[in-house]
Amino acid sequence: MINKPWITSALICSCKKKNMLYRQFLRKRDANSESKYKKYKNLLSSLLRKAEKTYYTELLDANKNNAKETWKTINNITNRKRKKSCFPSEFFDNGNTITSDANIANLFNNFFVGVGPSLAKNIPHVEQTFKDYMSDIVEGSIYLNPTDENEVFNIVNEAKNKYSCGHDNISMNLVKSIIGVILKPLVHIFNLSLMKGVFPNKMKIACVIPLYKAGDDQEVSNYRPVSLLPQFSKLLEKLYNKRLICFLKAKSILYVRQYGFRDNMSTSMAVFELTEAITSAIDNHESTIGVFIDLKKAFDTIDHSLLLKKLFHYGIRGIAHDWLESYLTDRSQYVNFNGTKSNCKNIICGVPQGSILGPTLFILYVNDMCNVSNLLKCILFADDTNLFYSGTDIDEMCTIVSGELDKLKIWFFVNKLSLNVKKTNFMLFSSKRQKNDLRIAIDNYTIERVDVTKFLGVYIDDKLNWHEHIAHVKRKISISLSVLHKVKHIVNKSALYSLYCTIILPHLMYCSEVWGNNYWENLKMLNVLQKKAIRIIDNCKNYYRDHTQPIFYHYKLLTVMDIILYKSMCFMYKVRFNLFPSNLQCIFDVTKDRHSHNTRQLSNFAAKFCRTTQKSLCLSIKGPKLWNNLPNHLKSSVSFNSFKKAYKHHLVEKYI
Repeated sequence: MINKPWITSALICSCKKKNMLYRQFLRKRDANSESKYKKYKNLLSSLLRKAEKTYYTELLDANKNNAKETWKTINNITNRKRKKSCFPSEFFDNGNTITSDANIANLFNNFFVGVGPSLAKNIPHVEQTFKDYMSDIVEGSIYLNPTDENEVFNIVNEAKNKYSCGHDNISMNLVKSIIGVILKPLVHIFNLSLMKGVFPNKMKIACVIPLYKAGDDQEVSNYRPVSLLPQFSKLLEKLYNKRLICFLKAKSILYVRQYGFRDNMSTSMAVFELTEAITSAIDNHESTIGVFIDLKKAFDTIDHSLLLKKLFHYGIRGIAHDWLESYLTDRSQYVNFNGTKSNCKNIICGVPQGSILGPTLFILYVNDMCNVSNLLKCILFADDTNLFYSGTDIDEMCTIVSGELDKLKIWFFVNKLSLNVKKTNFMLFSSKRQKNDLRIAIDNYTIERVDVTKFLGVYIDDKLNWHEHIAHVKRKISISLSVLHKVKHIVNKSALYSLYCTIILPHLMYCSEVWGNNYWENLKMLNVLQKKAIRIIDNCKNYYRDHTQPIFYHYKLLTVMDIILYKSMCFMYKVRFNLFPSNLQCIFDVTKDRHSHNTRQLSNFAAKFCRTTQKSLCLSIKGPKLWNNLPNHLKSSVSFNSFKKAYKHHLVEKYI
């Protein structure tokens, strides 16, 4: 008890006094000493419970935006043992057993450094070159304007508070605490780097931590590398990346359907476009074949020379090109295994995972994938790739898709990327009678047909009824409910509310504007589970029957159906004010204003009609109707944040 973090020195003294009173009671055995002991014991128990509740409440409140620390606190409260996070004592390598930490660290490092070159060796040579797939060369070149103290200070200030360190043992928290002293020399070094086109060698060393994924934990291939880079490297990368992103936007270089690692892009937009395309095809008496591509070690296999050639084509030339070449070459890494460091090894391909620039360089590397086929539509989120094709004759569609995938295979060969055909699968979306003998092949290898697949965290089924994803959300919320049950006697209502927002609400909100526009019968169980959570938060006496509307109002929380409405209208607001890329904007029709003055229809959408019930549930059909019925003061909100605040208030007011 004394070792508990909420036990103060005053409480320790009180515990000693309680023990003294107990010893007195044992000696005297009279009513007076017994009464004194029991009163003091009960008072102390109350104080201990209060101290524990206050400690965990403050801890949960401090980490309400940090899921990792929240779960760590929950596990402490519930005395739940964490899953084994330590490494096995031995690993296997070509039939040999390795037990020494130093040898295991070197085994990991050899694997992580060698995975790219080993995959590249198995890629056959083809006659095509990367130029065969590139669009017209970009005119003009990027200019790296120098930085200043304000920009560097703001970047440091916006960085997350982290204690993790690279090889130099400097954390971001330490950088933040001393930035006032080192700001001027840091700006000077960064400007020299941007002006000379040289990335400092000391910033190219990565400390790699193996992170277990799945499968046999004694096989190094079942771990992925997480690179801990020097904090100053991240700051310099951030400066370069800002300038690179501005240039890419100005020249409209990036593929419009690339939703990964871009400002104002999200997974929900990618899932929305996919489902809209599929349901539109079904509404037009067509079927759709969707192919979900899986790549082997995509970030680790990027060819540096090929990447630099593509970047030159896109306008990253001169000093900016030299800087990136310096950034990519002569990089090295070591693995930290149980505190033991491996030997340092040079990296000859791939972009650092955990870096700032890595994701941007990757999406530029695969940017020309969309030029491979004129028939298949492509939706990308970094290395998550979905290809789909619509038509009326399913057998003919399979033949066409197989032929186009063979073209894509050549593109992978040219770009030194390896397709994981065993994890690549396809689905048929159709209102017609399903065929069971469909075959789609890549290089004569038949890929698997599935009824359900996971795409960007959402389970998509071939009927697009979202049953599988809703069942997944139910399972997640049920697990979270058991957590709330266990901690409700230890933390107060405020902490329970924070827990709800951390472990339940994200599951209800994620992509709900896509899967949530559904039949009430399908969503009913989510509503039941949410009400149970709300009753736990408010410490209701009757867990199953207490009325929840006042509780929702008190905590300013939205019901499941209103969460879906809220997310849908936030989506429609962005469409109405042209905050989405053109490929999404064109799905909606804004009412043309025929007058010079404001009318009630000024902010409305044109109504769309559809043939199928499946399409009628889509946001492109339901969204305009819901938006048009909003009060005018909401539709004319001056900013997205003001709209969100006003619309949530509008929904919550109904609970009174």
